[in-house]
Amino acid sequence: MTILQVPDALDKHAQEFGLLYIDPVGGKKSHGIIRLTPIQQKLLLVADLPDSPLGKNRAGTSSYVIMDSLIALP
Repeated sequence: MTILQVPDALDKHAQEFGLLYIDPVGGKKSHGIIRLTPIQQKLLLVADLPDSPLGKNRAGTSSYVIMDSLIALP
C-alpha cells in the first residue's frame, strides 16, 4: 500500500484521519481512514480501507496494516 496523502495537521484530540492511497490489489486510488483503536490493552493505529481487501474490516479476522517504511515528501 502506498499512501499518497494525509492531512497536514490534526486536531489535538483527533482519534482518526483520512488518507488517499494506492491499493496494491488492483492498483487504484482509494480513500480510507486510520483510527486510534484500543486493542488488547494497547492503543493501535488501525486502517479502515473499505475499497480494499487490506485491513481488519475486510479480512474477517484480526488482520492489521502495519507501516514498515516511510518516505515523507513535502
